[in-house]
Amino acid sequence: MVGSMGRRWGRDLEKAVLAIYRDELKRRNIDPEKVRRFSYIDVEGRFGLRGSVYEFDVVIEDNGISVIEIKSRAERENVDWFYEKVERVRGLIGSIKRMVMVTVNIDKEVYERARELGIDVIYGTMIE
Repeated sequence: MVGSMGRRWGRDLEKAVLAIYRDELKRRNIDPEKVRRFSYIDVEGRFGLRGSVYEFDVVIEDNGISVIEIKSRAERENVDWFYEKVERVRGLIGSIKRMVMVTVNIDKEVYERARELGIDVIYGTMIE
């Protein structure tokens, strides 16, 4: 039951963060109303550990797919794992146009790591 509540709170947080950064998303031609959940369970272990779950928010656009990760505070392991899991299942998702991380708080070095990996970052506060 606690796991179910946690997942629900997580989805509610994601919706709230998308609403807060709605204008910034639209400036980047991402319509928050078109964000959908992509979920894949790797039953056979094709992309990593058997049973791994790959979940993303995605926006399907005319010229590709934007893959979105939402965090209240982005940490280095979040950035690295986001990049790695997108790369693992790239063939399942389709033509990936860009990866976008939306976060309320991010450390400067984590922001720089995301940019190094080609991840576009939308954030509220950068922590020095």
